[in-house]
Amino acid sequence: MIVSLREEMEQVGIEEGKEVLLYDLRVFSKEGDMEESERICLKLLDFDDGLPTQAFVYKIVAYVKIGEFTKSMDIFGEMWKLRGSATVSEYGTCRIRSG
Repeated sequence: MIVSLREEMEQVGIEEGKEVLLYDLRVFSKEGDMEESERICLKLLDFDDGLPTQAFVYKIVAYVKIGEFTKSMDIFGEMWKLRGSATVSEYGTCRIRSG
């Protein structure tokens, strides 16, 4: 479904901006699709302000979804180091969405 939506957007000239990528990342993380989630994160790194906090949270959700809880905690620590804005409430939101 998301692939056909992407194709339609390309046909009408809508660029794959940061907001679209974050939406896609949210969808793929909920599905536990790590390959696509990582690909999108790499694209998000091309933006000037780096990986948004939301992207970290969606990656955490994806790893929780596939049962890799240690990896999700590693990403939380990464978010805290890089963004300086990781909070318990952000992680709590992730746990609620994934559960």
